[in-house]
Amino acid sequence: FGPLNRKGIFTAALLRAPWHFLLFTTWHFQRFLFKKMFRRVAFSVVIALGRRTHEAAAAFRAHQSSSRRIFVGAPFLAAASLAGSGEPRFEPTTASIARVMLPDDANPGGNVHGGTILKMIDQAGYIAATQYCNQGRPEPALQAGLARLEKCEFLAPMHIGEVAQVEATVTYVAPHSMEVQIEVHALNVFTGTRRRTNAARAWYVAKPVGAPRGEKVASLSHMVYGSAKAEADGLARYERQRQRRQGDAAVKALESQCEAVRQDMMRLHLDPAQRVEHSPADAASSLVQLMLPSDCVDGGRVQAGAVMKLMDNVAGIVAVKHCRTNVVTASVDAMDFHTPVHNGSLLSLYAWPTYTSERSIEITVAVFAESMHSPRPVLCNSSHFTFVSLQGGKVGPVPALTISTPAEQQRWDEGHARYLEAKRARTPKPAPAAL
Repeated sequence: FGPLNRKGIFTAALLRAPWHFLLFTTWHFQRFLFKKMFRRVAFSVVIALGRRTHEAAAAFRAHQSSSRRIFVGAPFLAAASLAGSGEPRFEPTTASIARVMLPDDANPGGNVHGGTILKMIDQAGYIAATQYCNQGRPEPALQAGLARLEKCEFLAPMHIGEVAQVEATVTYVAPHSMEVQIEVHALNVFTGTRRRTNAARAWYVAKPVGAPRGEKVASLSHMVYGSAKAEADGLARYERQRQRRQGDAAVKALESQCEAVRQDMMRLHLDPAQRVEHSPADAASSLVQLMLPSDCVDGGRVQAGAVMKLMDNVAGIVAVKHCRTNVVTASVDAMDFHTPVHNGSLLSLYAWPTYTSERSIEITVAVFAESMHSPRPVLCNSSHFTFVSLQGGKVGPVPALTISTPAEQQRWDEGHARYLEAKRARTPKPAPAAL
């Protein structure tokens, strides 16, 4: 085998074409190792070795094709078995992304735009969820998509020049959806200090890459949990978010609200004399955007983060028109994605104020998608954005919303209830008294 290795024949034949290895090895065996009377036996032995090599190479290629590359920040994946059953369980996956915040990411006040953070949150969640659902799975590969964003808190501002570090971890897996916990930190590259700026919880579903529209979501493998309590807590969060999802009645009610707001906007456009300062119609705004390949992931599906960034844009416009000051995003309420948006779709976003407290304003945003194949706009998602007014670098007062109709009063009452619920959630519970 010495001459074979020097010529590189053995290595090339073994890796690329086992039958080349067979022919060259047979020839050398015939010339150097065996006499004429043993040629028939040598030929049979090499044939058997070549077949075994070919089978081993095919098995190795099959193992490589079933494996999945690990994204940035993900640990190596391990599979276990459920006690008493053969169903596999997989370790939770983690993804981390980081990027320097540049002037392109700034809002008018100089801080990082809230929509930029929302887009990065979805990107990290997409990576963690996609790599989880492809563990131990043969072709076709699955691709995760955001189905619901739980309340996203903006805990502290992020500044230009800092590094946004986003970490996403799959924390619970249901039969057809995954919960991903996402946290954002701001790293000061000069001092090395690190601040927690955002926290969010998102739910993802998975479909095969390139699946046709209307394809059902895929089933997911079970996950390994650190304890029985962690699994029970995840199940409780899953059931709670299922109950809070928007049903058909809520979707129809939101469509009716949006149509009324559109009529008010048109009325004020035709007759500005009817304008009432600080009324919902006075600050209501709309935005139309064509979705391009730069907004999409593989398969032509628009990133949920790109849609959320547009929603933050139009909500910010409403907040500025109402407050007439610089504003920043304080929180984003739960957001359900009813239908995916694809490349070439025309998005129409409508936003209007629904509630104001002394230092915050709540804005409802509804997104309608109009595809190339159907001219009828379809409500794809909606949410409530909360903004605060910045005056002199500090949070300042917000003008009260002027209410003039029963429908506006109803929306104000609903917003007030959400405000009180969020306030209770932020208030720390008292520690139990010592015995």
